[in-house]
Parts: sequence; C-alpha cells; structure tokens
Amino acid sequence: MPITSLYAGIFGIFLVFLSINVIRLRIKKKVLLLDNNDYELSLAIRAQGNFIEYTPLFLILLFLTELNHWSSSFSHSIAVAFFIGRMFHAYSFTIAEVKNKKNYKARQIGMLLTLFILLVTGISLVISFLK
Repeated sequence: MPITSLYAGIFGIFLVFLSINVIRLRIKKKVLLLDNNDYELSLAIRAQGNFIEYTPLFLILLFLTELNHWSSSFSHSIAVAFFIGRMFHAYSFTIAEVKNKKNYKARQIGMLLTLFILLVTGISLVISFLK
C-alpha cells in the first residue's frame, strides 16, 4: 500500500526527531530512567509517547482505507491532517511549553485534529463495512 508506506516513513522520521530530543535532554540533565521530576524532560517524553500512542492506530486505519480502495486524495488528506495535528501537539509540548508560552491552543488544536481524523476514519470504515 503506497500511501500508507509513504506516511509510515514520514511518521517514522518524525518519531526519530522526537526521540533525539528526549535523548538530548537525558544527556544534558544526566537522567537515565524516567524523568527525575524534570519538567522539560517530562514534556519531551510525553510528546514522544503521545505520538507513539496514536500513530499505530492511525496507520492501521490508513491502510484499511487503501485496502477498501478509497480515493487516494481522501487517504492523503486524512494523513496530512493527522500529521498536522501531531505536529501541533508536539510543538505545544516541546517548544511552546518549554519557552513558557503555555500554548494550550496548539495542544488543543493538535488533539482535536487527531481525534477528529480517528473518529471520521473509524466511522467511515464502519459505514463502508455495513454497505
């Protein structure tokens, strides 16, 4: 499935950047396990973890849209929207929050977009099955 492969690759690269940020902070703050109650490290860990928690399910849903021969423009659209949501969310944790911007809007937009895409895609797959 070429569309799923493309976005799995993009998401994998993005995860590497989130992981490098966690590693960088672990080295800088000399923390091997957990977060040692360090706020900045905790945020980086959660940005990485949150991405890991939502992305596999989305990739399965994306794969199923391809398997069901949905339009490639729909599949690309939901993948781009999901990725934008994840980038907003990661930004709110790794940049805005650390700089004391308390950018809850970015976090809210990121989660709303992520959940909306999961919901729309999930409902669409169920409806497709019921037809």
